[in-house]
Amino acid sequence: MGPMLLALLLTAPQAKIAPHAAHAKSPQQLPGSGANRFILFVRGAKTLSVHIDLHRPDRPTDGKADLILARPGKLYFHVTWGPEDYTYTLFNGEATEVDRSVRAYDEYPVPGWQAPQANASSWVASCFPVPFTDESIIVPDGTVDGQGHLSAFAFIDGDPPVQTTLKFSDYKKNFVISDTKFILKPPPGFSAYSVDTLVPPRAIGNALPPQMLSNGAGRSESLQTLLGGKPALIALLDPDSQPSQNALAIIEKVKGIKVLLVSTGFSSKGIRAGSVPVFYDPKGEIGSAWHVGATPMFYIVDGKGKITNVWYGFDKSNAGKFVTEIGDAVSDLSSDE
Repeated sequence: MGPMLLALLLTAPQAKIAPHAAHAKSPQQLPGSGANRFILFVRGAKTLSVHIDLHRPDRPTDGKADLILARPGKLYFHVTWGPEDYTYTLFNGEATEVDRSVRAYDEYPVPGWQAPQANASSWVASCFPVPFTDESIIVPDGTVDGQGHLSAFAFIDGDPPVQTTLKFSDYKKNFVISDTKFILKPPPGFSAYSVDTLVPPRAIGNALPPQMLSNGAGRSESLQTLLGGKPALIALLDPDSQPSQNALAIIEKVKGIKVLLVSTGFSSKGIRAGSVPVFYDPKGEIGSAWHVGATPMFYIVDGKGKITNVWYGFDKSNAGKFVTEIGDAVSDLSSDE
């Protein structure tokens, strides 16, 4: 299920008319409800562009995006948010996605304007301004001005729920734009979403990189400092992933070894297993640094960060077996000391 949509009830500012400005041409005022004005505005545009400012309370910085629509069926969307850099285009019935933060791309046919599939870029689902491409999304009157300009929109997703707010500005309409804007070629060396990543996940015998990790209070320490020269079980979890959430229930059952929870998110929110400490990478680079293609991932490392055991994914139906395997691995470490 995708993110829940929520249109923000923000009142559009009212224009003030100067006493001697009767000769100035006023912007066209569209009839009907706010939703109807917005639909008429988009329908009446041969080309349309809008700038988007994005905000989430669990991210240290705000994001920025630009959307361009051109009839028939051409679209350009580009968003940057911290280390993430993503572009989506539609041209001649073909969609192309390029996610530079994970060096991946996707290509597939589409019938017309629509939101990206975002198969390997799930974070994009709460950034794309779907009201511009889907008329079934009804926006409240208070978010649309007399010209049909939508001022703000929001998505709610995750567990616990987090709101992503999109604010729109700098509208332009019916301008000339070249088709080259909508033609996106995957950069050399990028991997298709449908195939395995070119960089294999870190395996037994590899060392995890000396990442700087922050705790819930914002204090940062290196992974080596957190290990303190002792073996540890490191669980790399995605707060928006159900398998990661399922795994939290068994983390507290692990005994005989230090346990560290590491979130792929931009904060420690959404990851909790009793008193087990939770850390995160404020730069959002841990996925690429640790060569993670999916979550959850579980590593047992020695005191220097070298991987001695690794588990990819989590099957809730085999949770008991998983705990036993971790216990056996811990026993082997103890017997080697």
